[in-house]
Amino acid sequence: MPDNNIGLEIAEYKAELKKNVDASGKQLLNGKHLQSKLSSKVANMLFRELTRAIAIAFH
Repeated sequence: MPDNNIGLEIAEYKAELKKNVDASGKQLLNGKHLQSKLSSKVANMLFRELTRAIAIAFH
């Protein structure tokens, strides 16, 4: 992963998702579910950065 703010944000989000456990300590999200959440996060971040770039370009 890139060593920048976006890479750090993704790593923190992944760690946050992995901390979600049930009463017995078993992870609530893993495998495909975790990957799906991370993919959604990346898509949202891309959209956020695109809108920022457009706002700067047309400001």
